[in-house]
Amino acid sequence: MKRRQKRVLQMAFLFMVALIFLPNVGLWSMYREKSLMKSHEPGEQGFPLGINDGHIYTWTDGLRRRDWHDNESIRKDSQRVGKGEHGKPYPLAEDECDDSVYKENGFNIYVSNNIALDRSLPDIRHPNCKQKLYLENLPNTSIIIPFHNEGWSSLLRTIHSITNRTPDHLIAEIILVDDYSDREHLKAHLEEYMSRFPKVRIVRTKKREGLIRTRLLGASVARGEVLTFLDSHCEANINWLPPLLDQIAQNPKTIVCPMIDVIDHNHFGYEAQAGDAMRGAFDWEMYYKRIPIPSELQGADPSNPYESPVMAGGLFAVNRQWFWELGGYDTGLEIWGGEQFEISFKIRNAASGLCIDSKHGSTSTELRLDTCLKEGAERTWAHEQIFTFGWREDIRPGDPLHTRKFCFDAISQNSPITLYDCHGMKGNQHWSYRKAGRDAGKLLQPNLPNNDMADQFKPVVPWPHVEGVEVDLESIRQKNGDKPNPAFKAQNQQNVIQKQYVTFKPHTNVYSDPVLKKGILGNFEPKEPEPQGVQGGPGEGSKAFVLGPEYKDAVQASIKEFGFNMVASDMISLDRTVGDLRHEECKYWHYDENLLTSSVIIVFHNEGWSTLMRTVHSVIKRTPRKYLAEIVMIDDFSNKVHLKERLEEYIKQWNGLVKLFRNEKREGLIQARSIGARKATLGQVLIYLDAHCEVEVNWYAPLVAPISKDRTVCTVPLIDYIDGNDYTIEPQQGGDEDGLARGAWDWSLLWKRVPLSSREKAKRKHKTEPYRSPAMAGGLFAIEREFFFELGLYDPGLQIWGGENFEISYKIWQCGGQLLFVPCSRVGHIYRLQGWQGNPPPAHVGSSPTLKNYVRVVEVWWDEYKDYFYASRPETLTLAYGDISSLKKFREEHRCKSFKWFMEEIAYDIPLHYPLPPKNVEWGEIRGFETSYCIDSMGHTNGGNVEIGPCHRMGGNQLFRINEANQLMQYDQCLTKGGDGTAVIITHCNLNEHMEWRYFKDLHRFTHIPTGKCLDRSDVLHKVYIADCDNSKSSQKWEMNNIVAV
Repeated sequence: MKRRQKRVLQMAFLFMVALIFLPNVGLWSMYREKSLMKSHEPGEQGFPLGINDGHIYTWTDGLRRRDWHDNESIRKDSQRVGKGEHGKPYPLAEDECDDSVYKENGFNIYVSNNIALDRSLPDIRHPNCKQKLYLENLPNTSIIIPFHNEGWSSLLRTIHSITNRTPDHLIAEIILVDDYSDREHLKAHLEEYMSRFPKVRIVRTKKREGLIRTRLLGASVARGEVLTFLDSHCEANINWLPPLLDQIAQNPKTIVCPMIDVIDHNHFGYEAQAGDAMRGAFDWEMYYKRIPIPSELQGADPSNPYESPVMAGGLFAVNRQWFWELGGYDTGLEIWGGEQFEISFKIRNAASGLCIDSKHGSTSTELRLDTCLKEGAERTWAHEQIFTFGWREDIRPGDPLHTRKFCFDAISQNSPITLYDCHGMKGNQHWSYRKAGRDAGKLLQPNLPNNDMADQFKPVVPWPHVEGVEVDLESIRQKNGDKPNPAFKAQNQQNVIQKQYVTFKPHTNVYSDPVLKKGILGNFEPKEPEPQGVQGGPGEGSKAFVLGPEYKDAVQASIKEFGFNMVASDMISLDRTVGDLRHEECKYWHYDENLLTSSVIIVFHNEGWSTLMRTVHSVIKRTPRKYLAEIVMIDDFSNKVHLKERLEEYIKQWNGLVKLFRNEKREGLIQARSIGARKATLGQVLIYLDAHCEVEVNWYAPLVAPISKDRTVCTVPLIDYIDGNDYTIEPQQGGDEDGLARGAWDWSLLWKRVPLSSREKAKRKHKTEPYRSPAMAGGLFAIEREFFFELGLYDPGLQIWGGENFEISYKIWQCGGQLLFVPCSRVGHIYRLQGWQGNPPPAHVGSSPTLKNYVRVVEVWWDEYKDYFYASRPETLTLAYGDISSLKKFREEHRCKSFKWFMEEIAYDIPLHYPLPPKNVEWGEIRGFETSYCIDSMGHTNGGNVEIGPCHRMGGNQLFRINEANQLMQYDQCLTKGGDGTAVIITHCNLNEHMEWRYFKDLHRFTHIPTGKCLDRSDVLHKVYIADCDNSKSSQKWEMNNIVAV
């Protein structure tokens, strides 16, 4: 019984305990829920506190909040050991305190280099910060880090700290903006290293802009909803970003700053600044200061954000749209200093609601310093900044309201108020503030009709003109075997700034890549055979049309006048059909129909009628009409009768599609093309054709598609050979097994073609895809109109013809574009026949225009490689070539790459075909000693004999050079022994070929090294040969005399 009673008592006791305990459990749970659902009073800046468990909670305002801490990373960091870990000072030995380690970077780079790039940091935040919840849906941010000659480890530690301590989806991108650094570790080495971070972009300025404008450049290319600016020597601490973004998510017109901790510049110890919770301030000399928070602003929770008059300026976050509505920074601020005050004052005086009183203005926009964020590090001396901009201290009713740089300007009635430079003439910048009466508290402009109140404020500040070039990190990533980043690609489709100037107009034409569908005819292919111009007529299908001997004299006369057999041409239909020379695969490419439109530009001077008009007819006949905006014909001062009224009347049949413009003087082909670019205003793309071409089947879509995809691409069709006698069309000779070649040059700047290299073939999946070429021939190409203008068109100092093809090719490649040859776009071109009298340059041009053009090109673009040109063209060493300062300035300002980069990355195969020439020993004419006869190649090449002719002192075929490799050369040709053992011939030679000659200047003798014989001549027979040396023979004596081009 006692045992039973004892058990009953035990059960009763437990039941009573349960009655007491269980309700309390329920009350505790409810209390916890209520604490999470607590409603804050209006204006209270409290934050929800919660258990640090990573869960998401709904607050009474209906918004979901969460704990953003990465507890696993925090745990791993806590276990790290090593020098500098947990922000501890690096133990310095006495010999490690050398002042030299501070000179380059302002801090002990030796210590920095010996601390892990991803070191752990102490969590020195207020304890309440560890319990705070922030909005679940936060905006993403572009993190902008400007730098100039920054130390390697300090810059990289900034990046590592961000990526290690930031939720990945909150980072839209990290933009490193290089302000014209010249240290090697910040060039290719940095690009290679940063390619491992998928969200990192590198943008380089084209000249030294300074910190302020470099930040503007980063902001101008940013894509994130929020801009977060950091210095390049910071370390982001635990959970640093969500508190910043939370404030902006709640009020987009709030600028927030983290608490800036101090990283010691000597031992890199990490600690809070003295006087942790301080407001930004300034003295009256405009030095940055920190002052305690006034008691009336101190809240119950010291971890809550609080207002600050100004910020230090290096580390802050701002809504991207709001930043630009404020006008960003004043673009007149130079280098560094004062920008933190300018943006701070602008925030307070340019609020979303314009509310200014006579007590110096109040605002509804708050500038805040978030005490929960202890991530940044800034050099302690970085606060000593001088400021030269400020708002007026006294703003009285009736006085003009203005700053020393900007004033409120009404512009016109019913327009938003804007910020413009103050002009001091009142007018639209004259304002009145009413203290009393019907308009009390209103800002009025007396000049507006009926005293309309100017109550809208939306700053309109010009977009900053700061230029840069973005590095193509994605290509480096793919080269290193990384998978393509679809997000990166999708972004660049809408913001095309990669490998181009940041100031280029963004590409708004979203364009899909062509698709090869084998067996399915392409969407731009003709559905039916093209009708013949004349059924069974001459030249149809580009078949040979051969005239009988009775036309011989007329044919020769036409060749002399026009360079072609115009007799045959005039008998061939202007609308004749042409054969299809394309690779079979070309017929199955399908192109996005969102192609850009084009203006086709044709420059002519005294061109034959039928060859000119057949060019026009072929374009109209074989170009989809919806894409052909206009054909612009530029008459470069022709004097042929058929190019006057007859031409004007003929083109009227196309109702304005074909336009004719006439130059008032002979400009030459180069400048006439620039004139054509200015006259062509309707097309988005400019397509240049020579005046004696025929475009072939489906030429347009393949040519323009790459430009529709990327506006910095210039494309060139494959150029087929139209015989100027019988008008057959055939592929050009040379190239690889498929006839594909890249544009090239020898070192005397003569145009060449080299086979498509295996390196370029490997870049393509299909053999008919476009491929890179170092240069183009120059007569036929397509380029986006605005891009061409941004490149400056052609050098205005180039005259008539020659060298312009290289100038535009180098400019495109070295300044961020690409030059592609397009196998599926083919255009036939008639090459001038021997016997043409030519079109001599006008008298106002002067002598040697082509050589002067070459010199201008190499002086601007070739850098140290220009010595190879002068070795090949020694006669140009003293040639006057005009002022090129503006061209060099263009190259400098646009940060165009070096010619060495170009030769290594793009034109790498040219030295294999045309080796770099050795230095010259002697050069000039080779004159028979004390005679008036010189060695003359007579224009022969590749095996022709050299001869003796009267010296003319004009260089050309009589200009030779002998180099250190014992080669006796003219351009890329060498003199060597002929097949009969005595004759001297001239033939193409490479670097290690035909090293056969030695010139003994004192003896006036050329010796043929392999035979031991001497160079001899017959002035009577005009022959040059080698014979046994004989000191008594005057015919074996020679002298080399320099010839200078003028």
